[in-house]
Amino acid sequence: MEFKNKTEEELYIANCTSTFIKEMNESNDIQNLLDVGHRILGQPLMLVDISMCFIAQSGGESVKDEPFWDWILTNGYVKEEYTNLIMEDDISTEEKFVWEYGMENHRQLVAKIIQGRTTLGYLKLLEYNHKITDIEKEILGNLSNLIAILMSTSSIKYKFSNSKVEAFLESLVERKTTDASDINDRFSALNIRLLERLFVIAIEPVSKTELAVEQLYLLKRKLHNLLNRPTVFIHQNRLIVLFDTSATSFEEDYNYAPLMALLKEYKLQAGISTQFTELSLVADEYLNALSALTLGKRLGLKDTFIFFSKHILDQLILTYTDSHNINYLIHPAITTLDKIDKEKNSEYVISLLTYIRFGQNLTNTARELHIHHNTLKYRIAKIVELTNIDLTDYDLCYHLYLSGRVWELQNSIKNT
Repeated sequence: MEFKNKTEEELYIANCTSTFIKEMNESNDIQNLLDVGHRILGQPLMLVDISMCFIAQSGGESVKDEPFWDWILTNGYVKEEYTNLIMEDDISTEEKFVWEYGMENHRQLVAKIIQGRTTLGYLKLLEYNHKITDIEKEILGNLSNLIAILMSTSSIKYKFSNSKVEAFLESLVERKTTDASDINDRFSALNIRLLERLFVIAIEPVSKTELAVEQLYLLKRKLHNLLNRPTVFIHQNRLIVLFDTSATSFEEDYNYAPLMALLKEYKLQAGISTQFTELSLVADEYLNALSALTLGKRLGLKDTFIFFSKHILDQLILTYTDSHNINYLIHPAITTLDKIDKEKNSEYVISLLTYIRFGQNLTNTARELHIHHNTLKYRIAKIVELTNIDLTDYDLCYHLYLSGRVWELQNSIKNT
């Protein structure tokens, strides 16, 4: 577009800015603002956070020969080598605008999204359809200033678009996509290769406070790098991972220890679903992962990983107690022994429950309780005498085991 004089240029820039402001006031939505920017500038736009994770884009679907854009639109984050190059290069300067060359087929003009002295992200304008002019550079700067206002407003935290993979994964957990064959076809189309065993991991702070949006995107970036998976996304202010492994259990995967270290560093807790193989079960397993987190909060568990599979019985018991008296589940023998323990400072309940848990093996139970084999033998005999229970009765032993879990849950709830 050509202008006769400086006044016309300034008027055009002012009109464009006015259009941006009107859209921002009407929709308060970053995606809509980017769409207007794409329409005015005539070039693809992409917004990423400070850790180079994807937030939103407009016009990127028309880009056919740019590997960088295809990668980030599919995976939701930037490759490590690209991030390192950018962070070591011009992006670390105090300049508002940076030209990026080298790793793309087209150069990019990057405007920093700055609020106060804090950089929130980067708005990239790809020089794809024509050469970027000085006027377009100024318009891009004005657009970035308005985006900074939206990004710093907590009420619009999640009005961001997702990458293709993230959008699809969100559709799975929200049950918008349920047909098994369609789900498998979509994974293939997105070029996602998953190992045979799957888990859903839901991550949130150990405390009841929510993560700030900046922390969420930073942690998402760290998880992308740590796990080397595109299947990390943000949903309902939580970090969610569709985790695949060839190990026989989650704990045996080589990422187990580093993931635990990262979560501990940021005081996070992860609910782990049961193991599954069918992608159509993602929504159900997502709920199981959330149930594990909820159970952990209810019981005051400090474990970094809370496995739903290890707490299924606890979940059933607590569901029962929401509408019934939990004491009805406890065998009278446990109640009797608990009363004696409190009066005489004995350890009958824990001895009996451990004995049941170890399959009535005296040696293993004594080792677990750190007492002599004969001491345990005498104690079990005394328990039978006091309660008149028959430890050869399988159904009775199962009831005692269930009672033990209820008794332990009662004590955990009292202490939270």
